[in-house]
Amino acid sequence: MNINQSISPNSLAALKNSGVWKSISSSKHSYSTISTGFSELDELLALRGWPLETTTELALNQSGIGELRLLLPALKQRLNASGKNHIVWIAPPHRPFAPALFKQNIDPNKLIIVRPKGVADTLWSIEQALLSKSCAAVFSWTGNYKLNSKESRRLQLAVERSNTWHVQFRHSLCLTQPSAARLRLQLTSTPDGHLNVLVYKQPQGGGDLECILSVQPGYQHWQRIPTELLPHSNAVTKTFNKRKRSRLGYSLLVD
Repeated sequence: MNINQSISPNSLAALKNSGVWKSISSSKHSYSTISTGFSELDELLALRGWPLETTTELALNQSGIGELRLLLPALKQRLNASGKNHIVWIAPPHRPFAPALFKQNIDPNKLIIVRPKGVADTLWSIEQALLSKSCAAVFSWTGNYKLNSKESRRLQLAVERSNTWHVQFRHSLCLTQPSAARLRLQLTSTPDGHLNVLVYKQPQGGGDLECILSVQPGYQHWQRIPTELLPHSNAVTKTFNKRKRSRLGYSLLVD
C-alpha cells in the first residue's frame, strides 16, 4: 500500500476485526486484585487494589522510605488467600530481619531469598519464579538497570501466565523508559516521614494521581531491654554493633 494512500473505513473495519487493535481490547481486560490495605491508595487506583496479572513497578530514589511497609498488608492477605506458601525476594539490597516478619505475622520460613550474580541471572530468576506458579508473591529488585522492551515484555508475559503478584523495585530514573508493566508508581518520602505515592501509569485509569500515606514502622511498640540487664564492658559494644546491623535489615522490611 502506498503510504500516501488514505485508508478507507472498510479497511479500518478489517484491521479491527483481524485483532490488530489489541491496545483497545486490552483496556477491557479484567484483573484479579488484592486490597492494598490503605483505603486512600485503593481509592486512587482504578482497580481498587494491587493487580495480579501484571507487574507492579515501584520507582524510588533510595531504599528504606517505607516501600515494604506499603506492601505488608497485601502480602499477609495474599499468603492467607492464595494457598501458596512461598514468598520469593530476588536480589534485595539488604537482608530481611526475621523478628520484624514475625511482628507482621509472616513466617520467615516461607521467605526464599535469591541472590543472583548479575542482571541476566536476576531476570532469569524472576521469570522462573513467576512461571513456577508456586509463589504467593515475587518481589524483585533491579535497581537502575534499564530493561529493554524484550526483557520487560518477557517478565510481563510470565506474570500473565502465572497469576502471581509481582512487584519490581526500580530506580526513579527508569520511569523515563517505556515498560510493559501496567501499574507504575513513584514513591518519595515526605519531610515528616510519610510516603508520597504518585500513580505514573495504571490499567483502566489515568496517571498523575497521588496520595500521602502513613507507613510508620511503629518502633514505639517494641519492648525495650532495661539497661541493667545489658552485658557489661566489651560485650556491650558487641551487642550494640550486632543490633545496629539488625536494624539495617529491619529497615529493609519495614522501610
